[in-house]
Amino acid sequence: MLEEDGSKYVTAKPLRRYLWYCIGNIKNMLYDDVEGIVEYIDRSFGRRIDSGEIPNRINSAVSIANDIINDILSRGPAVTSNPELGALLLSLMCLIETLGDSRLNWDIFRDNFKPVVWKPDPVPLLTDLLVKAGWCHQGIIWLYNRCLYISMLYFITFFNQRIQGRDHTECTLQVCKMDTINEDTYVTRHVGTCNCQPLGIEVASQIQEILEKGAIPLLSVSSSGSGISLAVKSVSDVVHFVAISHIWSDGLGNPHTNSLPSCQLLRLQSLVNNLYPTSEQRWFWIDTICVPLSRTLRNLAIRRMASVYESADLVLVLDSALLSSTLNASKTEVLARIKSSSWAQRLWTFNEGILARRFRLVFQFEDAYFRMEQGFSRLVDDEAFITTANGIISTVSQIEETDTKNRILRAIAYFRDAPEEFRSSIEGRFPDFPTSTDELIFEWLWRCGATTGDILFMDGWNTYRELTENYGHGDISRLGQGLKNRKTSKPEDETLCLGALLGIDVQPMFNKSSQDRMKYLFQTVDKIRPAIIFYDAPRIDEDGFRWAPLSFLRPERHPREPGYHSRGMWTERHHLGLLVNFDGFLLAEPPLTNVFTITSSGQKYVIHLQPSVRQRQSDRMAIIHELRLSELNDTNFSTKAILVEFTNIQDGIQYTRFCTVGIVQRAGTYAAESIEIIDTANARWCVG
Repeated sequence: MLEEDGSKYVTAKPLRRYLWYCIGNIKNMLYDDVEGIVEYIDRSFGRRIDSGEIPNRINSAVSIANDIINDILSRGPAVTSNPELGALLLSLMCLIETLGDSRLNWDIFRDNFKPVVWKPDPVPLLTDLLVKAGWCHQGIIWLYNRCLYISMLYFITFFNQRIQGRDHTECTLQVCKMDTINEDTYVTRHVGTCNCQPLGIEVASQIQEILEKGAIPLLSVSSSGSGISLAVKSVSDVVHFVAISHIWSDGLGNPHTNSLPSCQLLRLQSLVNNLYPTSEQRWFWIDTICVPLSRTLRNLAIRRMASVYESADLVLVLDSALLSSTLNASKTEVLARIKSSSWAQRLWTFNEGILARRFRLVFQFEDAYFRMEQGFSRLVDDEAFITTANGIISTVSQIEETDTKNRILRAIAYFRDAPEEFRSSIEGRFPDFPTSTDELIFEWLWRCGATTGDILFMDGWNTYRELTENYGHGDISRLGQGLKNRKTSKPEDETLCLGALLGIDVQPMFNKSSQDRMKYLFQTVDKIRPAIIFYDAPRIDEDGFRWAPLSFLRPERHPREPGYHSRGMWTERHHLGLLVNFDGFLLAEPPLTNVFTITSSGQKYVIHLQPSVRQRQSDRMAIIHELRLSELNDTNFSTKAILVEFTNIQDGIQYTRFCTVGIVQRAGTYAAESIEIIDTANARWCVG
């Protein structure tokens, strides 16, 4: 694009309109309402679609552009550190991602088209921008791991962390300390500069009595001429209540006493009351007062935490960054702010969001609250359709008169909420309006065209869904995937959160070590995904359980690469380990280094292993890998793998001991001498 001052820039702003035109062309068909027969009006164009000519050309263009950018990235900082080139690369990457992702919304592409993948890591292009926006090194890694697109990462650089009160000055290269609390120095905040009295201690005995009866205590705050008072009731005596979900670093916690300043309690009561149309007093739950500090009572309250968020009428999310942001913004920006909030990074809030489920979760912003009341269809389909349609209508005089333009305008007029004046003008111009073709094109624009080209919205929506999805099914592997890169001041709470989400009674874990807690979870759950053996994390240090991660919180650099979350099958435990079916190969000799080459079916592959913390007890080694080697189309793709010691084979099961994790990728042109192997396709392994 060329500005009036002569400056040039790359933009994807008109791309949504062009993508709509593509859909208008692709769906320009005759549809028989009775027979359901679809036929291209332009049969020549239809043949080019059916033969694969047009989709192949689009795929080829996206693939070539992707490869060119990756080639530039591979040249390192000497090239990419140039600010002008970096800005140009980012612009092109956003454009390529948009084009590449839009293919998912059309049915003319085969499922196996090559996705857009950036290799090597493109984050250095954005590091300076993110640092200027107030992010620390570990915060940038967390963001990258949570963003589906580099476009979203770039979008978030416009959110200034410092303005939102987020302080990363104490963070190091290894640890983000922004939301980590020190209980010895923790100060509970007041709403302003007041010095009001705390409330909560005076109702401690009532809360204790309710907890000991197996119920949930709720609070209500009132103000009168005689002062401010705090009331307590059991959940059994209340019809509706709101659970508060917050992060302690924002000042609503109290590690010293079960109390909060009166000003904060009045503020909470006001926020809770505002969630309802009537003015009656509402009840709420907040951990700072409702979870006693004494160990016995705290354990009682923690056992009921899942019930709190599952039974709450609404769950109100309070995050200082959101509270300083306006809701008078696009839904894309709203979702992006939720995505990058501290609330979305913490351990316990993961638990609370999932238990609440998406339609009962309310995010408080500075001027209003955000609630996804009717889910994706209302938020995306109508609103996004209207936005794009209005944009096309407003620029219609600037667009050359074509059949494609007319098809789009007719489809817009078919929309039930189209302006009457606009619909009348279409009826006047086209006497045959509406036809089945108008309906067909409209439905496609409404179903997929509304989000085609809006990868930022889809990235934000994907995170919102992850934050609020009810995982269910006792799926510890999938829950572990959601815990990756999350932070907590108390790592020992991880298993308590997992237990609550899995529906497991956490009481037996209270007096166990962290390792024994995780072992207890794996012994208790019914379903385990086999590819959990590839998880990159410290393992339970016990024979028969070294396949099991000691924690899921470990940051993982590239979660988009193929991983265990894509496996839909279940496996079973054995007293000697976990039984799994994967391809693998036996090594004729133990590797002397952590990087070595093997040859399989005439193709060389490089294995990169992490250092092993265990002393090897055998020279008989094997590699088990998640994906088939034939699926590694080029050197940009890899599959997770583990190195194991081979012990014996019995009844077709190969018994092994876990050693370390690694990856396998296709070797380049000049690969090193390879180690001899014996392939074992889809073997039955017991990993201990």
